[in-house]
Amino acid sequence: MDSGSRVVFAVIMIMACMGTRANGLSSITAPNTLPSGNISRANCGTTQLCAAQPAGCNPSVSGSCFFVSTSLISGQNFSFHLQGQSSGYVAVGLSRTIKTGQNDSVYVCANINNTVNFSSTLYNNGVLTHTNTQANLVMGSVSGQTIRCIFSATVPNATSTKSSSTSFFLSIYNGTLTNGLPSIPKAVFISTAPVDLSNPTAIATNSLYMGIISRANCGTTQFCAAQPAGCNPSVSGSCFFVSTILISGQNFYFQLQGQSSGYVAVLLSKTTTTGQYYSVYVCANINNTFKLFSIIYNNGTLTPTNTLPSNLVTGSVSGQTIQCIFSALVPNATSTKKSTSFFISIYNGTVTNGLLGSPNAIFTSTAAVDLSNPNATATNRLTSASPNAFGLQRTLSQALPILLGGLVFIMM
Repeated sequence: MDSGSRVVFAVIMIMACMGTRANGLSSITAPNTLPSGNISRANCGTTQLCAAQPAGCNPSVSGSCFFVSTSLISGQNFSFHLQGQSSGYVAVGLSRTIKTGQNDSVYVCANINNTVNFSSTLYNNGVLTHTNTQANLVMGSVSGQTIRCIFSATVPNATSTKSSSTSFFLSIYNGTLTNGLPSIPKAVFISTAPVDLSNPTAIATNSLYMGIISRANCGTTQFCAAQPAGCNPSVSGSCFFVSTILISGQNFYFQLQGQSSGYVAVLLSKTTTTGQYYSVYVCANINNTFKLFSIIYNNGTLTPTNTLPSNLVTGSVSGQTIQCIFSALVPNATSTKKSTSFFISIYNGTVTNGLLGSPNAIFTSTAAVDLSNPNATATNRLTSASPNAFGLQRTLSQALPILLGGLVFIMM
């Protein structure tokens, strides 16, 4: 989010606390305290549509539960119940396509000095912009990390979905606030298909937590690469697999799986030349604790970085199989024909005494592939024993143990 947008959002929040209006609509302070039991699953499937992460969790009991329900008032006007855990804000998003962050309607409930403040926004290319969409906060509360709010909103017409004017891809987000400035929304739930907000019996399944990494959506909503070619990560056996789904702009979801006693990693390169500013995302099992690292590899040096924002969604270790799902804001691939086209590689390696060992290259694409194109094809260069591919593996092997050892020390 650029500094100008951050300032606008901060001003909105500040004006909300003062009870004034911004751009024609207040960012409203909750007028009432909302008892924890007022948001529940009691009417799910009868009078309200419900979506939650974990699936089926009950927002009226203690524990982590991201939950949203909708009930039709009339026409495009709905009542929303929203709950989630965050030190900053929770939000619900409505998107006309699976690619979220393209002028989506996002309703934000933020914790400002332990008081819920509400704002209606448009989410586009990683930026939340205040809008004068008709929406009103009914009540809200903050209890520790749990934010709850009930509000009404007149949703836009879902013109690009097929089922009805009230069918959207439904998302739940959370994020932090630093000095009143919001982070980029982190998705906790994105439905696999449009759901009709007016249909209490509709089922919303979380595309981010389907419980397993698979090839189900390869070629339709996600780009996939694997070794052996075409292997299925959802069945037993060795399969190194990575998939990408465009969220918006340069922001992607990654699904990564591989076999290792230590770590698996995906690398994005703008060129085939070794040591030229690679982005590396490492999913590691360190002392039975799952960690995600974002690092830059350039001219033989690996450096932990904050310039590659990434967030671990979920990760697991089962025997030798490591799985992780994470979001990442990838750099602009300026040296390729499109900003989202990279040479993509998969690696694995060991972890010894908390230090990541030398990487072993499993897959390196023969050409730059567009991560945003589900129909893109990635062929493994290593099967043809390319000198460039093995040069990359050798150079990384020399640099990784020392510098990632320092990274692990910093992160733990």
